Amino acid sequence: MRYILLTFGLILSLSMPTLAQKPKTITNDDFPSGIRADSKTEKEKEAEKEAEKKDDKSKSDDKDSKDSKDSKDDKVKKDDKTKKDEEKAKEEKAKKDQEWQKKNTELDQKQKELDQQKTQAELSIQQLRNRLRSGNLDPKEFDTLSQQIKDAEQNLGTLNSKYAEAKSASEQFKKEGEGQGYKPKLEDIPKTNKDGSPNPTYYTKNYKDLSEKQQTAESKIQLYQNRLNEAQQRAYQGRSSKATRVGNSYYTDPETKKAIDQAQAELKKAQEEYEKSTTSLEQLQREARSSGVSIK
Repeated sequence: MRYILLTFGLILSLSMPTLAQKPKTITNDDFPSGIRADSKTEKEKEAEKEAEKKDDKSKSDDKDSKDSKDSKDDKVKKDDKTKKDEEKAKEEKAKKDQEWQKKNTELDQKQKELDQQKTQAELSIQQLRNRLRSGNLDPKEFDTLSQQIKDAEQNLGTLNSKYAEAKSASEQFKKEGEGQGYKPKLEDIPKTNKDGSPNPTYYTKNYKDLSEKQQTAESKIQLYQNRLNEAQQRAYQGRSSKATRVGNSYYTDPETKKAIDQAQAELKKAQEEYEKSTTSLEQLQREARSSGVSIK
């Protein structure tokens, strides 16, 4: 028992210094920077938090700025593409309109040329017929003249068919064009140049157009006057002496009466066109002279 107590006492005496030893106090000298992390003041901690917030806000602002710039760049690109698309569409529309105007002019020109050709062809036939009616022809001359008339009439029939086709094609083309928003445009030639001087092209072009209209109208006047004379001659030769016939006894043939009415209507139209073109032509010539431009 005594031995046990001595042993316990020995162990207790050996452990007392260890239990009695106080823990070591940590100072700033124990840190490489010389400052303890937990030694910062509340003010310094708040400053660090504010700095972190500013840094986070700066990063956020940078991101927003980048996003905004990207958005603006995308909008600019989109606007540029829209403008290019609009310009392209506008150019294509102008090109199509130009092509339509060109085609319309070609159809009108073809119709006008065929109209002039058939007018001249019929005038030639009328002259041949007048020669044939005049008499004093030997059999050979009579046969030759008759064949010329036959060939000319055949040619006139072809021209009339071509003219009818050209007129129909022109009218159909215009009708379809109007449905698509196209309308015939007259060539706009300015009367003066940019410096204010007279533009010779204006006077030359208009003089040419008006002269053609005047000549065409003059030919048509002769044509329809001849038609009227022939129809009236037929009516006179075929007049009825019976007073009991219905209507004007002078015009017995309905077809002849119709031919006379048509010839008179066309003759009046041609005379009006001739007067109109002649008046415009005279006015143009006066303007050209006063502007010092020579036109022929």
